[in-house]
Amino acid sequence: MTTILFVIGFGLAIHSIINGLLLRRPGELAPVAESVAILIPARNEGINIRDCLKGALDQQDLAEFSVYVLDEGSRNDTNKIFREDAPK
Repeated sequence: MTTILFVIGFGLAIHSIINGLLLRRPGELAPVAESVAILIPARNEGINIRDCLKGALDQQDLAEFSVYVLDEGSRNDTNKIFREDAPK
């Protein structure tokens, strides 16, 4: 039984190593020249909206973009937090 488990474990380890070697990594990405709209649906997302908005605004590869937060009747402070953190 121990030998079988060893062989299975060894096979999985070899499989993982091969997968790691064959993994394709992304090359350099060219900036996007077109205008892009980022839509953030946010219903009762007061806890997450700040990080989500920061992630959208920190885009490096977009020449021109707009961020739209779609708040559909949140019952917490989602709208208030967004309005405080949104660029003027």
